[in-house]
Amino acid sequence: MDHFEKLSDEIVLQVFERLNWQQMVRIRGTCQRFRQLSDDKVLWHNHYRSSQQLLMTPKASQKSDYRSLYRISRNWSVGRASSASVTTTSDAQLLTQLHGHYVFSTYRKSSVLAVHSFNSKDVEQELTEDSIVAEFNMKPIADISVDRNTSSHSDEAIRLSVSFVDKSFRICDFKVQSRELNVLHLHRKPRIDAQYETVQYTSLNSPYYVTCTDRFRLAIYHISNQPKLIQTYSSTTAYHPASLHIDHGSSSVVVAYVIPSFPSIYSIGVQTFPLRFGDCLYTNANKDVAIAQRTSRVLDIAISSNGRWIALGRDDNAIEVFELTARISEHSKQPVKPKHLSLRLHTTLNGHNCATSSVAVADDRCVTGDVRGDIKIWNLNPRRGVQDISKPYDFAESRGVTLREHPPMPGMSVKQLSFDNTSVLSVTKGFMRVYKFDAA
Repeated sequence: MDHFEKLSDEIVLQVFERLNWQQMVRIRGTCQRFRQLSDDKVLWHNHYRSSQQLLMTPKASQKSDYRSLYRISRNWSVGRASSASVTTTSDAQLLTQLHGHYVFSTYRKSSVLAVHSFNSKDVEQELTEDSIVAEFNMKPIADISVDRNTSSHSDEAIRLSVSFVDKSFRICDFKVQSRELNVLHLHRKPRIDAQYETVQYTSLNSPYYVTCTDRFRLAIYHISNQPKLIQTYSSTTAYHPASLHIDHGSSSVVVAYVIPSFPSIYSIGVQTFPLRFGDCLYTNANKDVAIAQRTSRVLDIAISSNGRWIALGRDDNAIEVFELTARISEHSKQPVKPKHLSLRLHTTLNGHNCATSSVAVADDRCVTGDVRGDIKIWNLNPRRGVQDISKPYDFAESRGVTLREHPPMPGMSVKQLSFDNTSVLSVTKGFMRVYKFDAA
């Protein structure tokens, strides 16, 4: 050890780069010099970049040091998380949205929007009791959605939408300090309206907002100044469950849905709809559709935030993951070769012991929950040839990583799942729970 202590800082740091995190923890306690060197930013940046887990977004990286990001990645890889929970009091369908350290919640056809908060620094705590943000004068709420465009948010405000049963909606900013809701845009009930339809899903990715009714009528709005309806679509073959995704890269809306066939066959359909600001048209579902044939009954469906993955929760214990790509039609006689959707089965995830009731997918990470309350984490696109900070990959790939916070409980079916870089939100009968991977 005496000879090792005489080495220059540069050589010591090169040695540290070849140590795993357990060895780094032990060597930090040997002397003050090693403790200081082990906090080197470049050292932890290299450890973080070489980790097996998915990397955080640039925005998250700006707010955290790489040592903290490495710790969060390791917590994801082994399913280690602290939790915060709160009980719910109604059997009505609960609508939730997770953003940072806040959970927005309301009940379908309720007129009250509430917010809960939690602190990542506390290892174990309860979610704050619901703080009423707004009451909408007895207007029943159909759905809520947090803006997927990160530039719409700031440290002082969170952008979200509130859609009502009568197809009116509001685009609002939630003020973090005052906990008030500031209405930015208001869209009133359409003059000509099909009263028998109600809004089922919404998606907000500024400057676009999309709604989908229970009869599968899509409405696309441009909301940069004042909400303006730019396109509507309808479908007679699509059924629920379904999922919406606004893709700015391809200037389109991606919709995944179920197509049931007699007697018990379920196909998966995926369509894209162009975002054409300035047009105001009505048309049936377009021809750009991909279909995956013959699957088990689908209980939930989700589209990843990058528009690449379609994840299906089936009524058995498997999760099917399809990869959505755009292929060029080589046999077309048009001067510009058109692109068509291609839906390919990427993998089948087997790790649950019962029906998968809820799925969520973002970027290349998938989180799934079953009817017994078990939650698993999957990496859909593992990077080869890098350091594995959790366990042998073949085990993680075949069985998933299970959150360890509590054992599965009979009757505690996971009804909803959502997650971001540092947290997972789970909704079961009777309570909401946030799993935190960034707690100290």
